[in-house]
Amino acid sequence: MIWGVRMAFVILIQAICAAATVLIAMLFGRNAALSAALGAAVVLVPNVLFALYLRLNGRPSVMRLFIGEAVKIALILALSAYIWRRMGFEINVFAYATGLIVVIKAHNFGLLWRGK
Repeated sequence: MIWGVRMAFVILIQAICAAATVLIAMLFGRNAALSAALGAAVVLVPNVLFALYLRLNGRPSVMRLFIGEAVKIALILALSAYIWRRMGFEINVFAYATGLIVVIKAHNFGLLWRGK
């Protein structure tokens, strides 16, 4: 049970960091905000799916963890390739990378968990 709560806490922190990044990017225009939102979503969506995969599977297993992580990374790469192919020149590279990196590194705040 504690792992489900901790995963939800980490996903919540990632979503808050994504929203903060998009709000800051709004100061630089609509294109920057959209780019930051896409960069954040490229990481946040696979992380949510990975958390659900771990939560819905029965017993924890190292093999399930590795398979889930591999699928998550492949999905991040596929979504990034799709976005860049679809919207290439309209993406603000700095805002996109900032949104992506902030959400990737936001899981470190999960260490702040003080659960029982």
